[in-house]
Amino acid sequence: MSTDQSRKVVTYGVVRMGSSVGNCFALAGWQISLIDSKSRIDSPAYKEGIEAEIAETLALLIDLDPLPVGIEALTSERIALSSID
Repeated sequence: MSTDQSRKVVTYGVVRMGSSVGNCFALAGWQISLIDSKSRIDSPAYKEGIEAEIAETLALLIDLDPLPVGIEALTSERIALSSID
């Protein structure tokens, strides 16, 4: 995997599809900005939920064995989540 910090992707919308696309690009070495397309009163809690979903997906892939243990920390560092506000 490449660690080239100059490769960046932005997804607008962070629900299932946006976070999954972000996960794929992060695994491939890209820096990802996930932007929530909606204003939310509970934005911090929603952000925690999305981060937990991303972590669960990575954990599942590690358990199924296509990904090495330890990749989740590196991948999570590549993903930034922000709101539209």
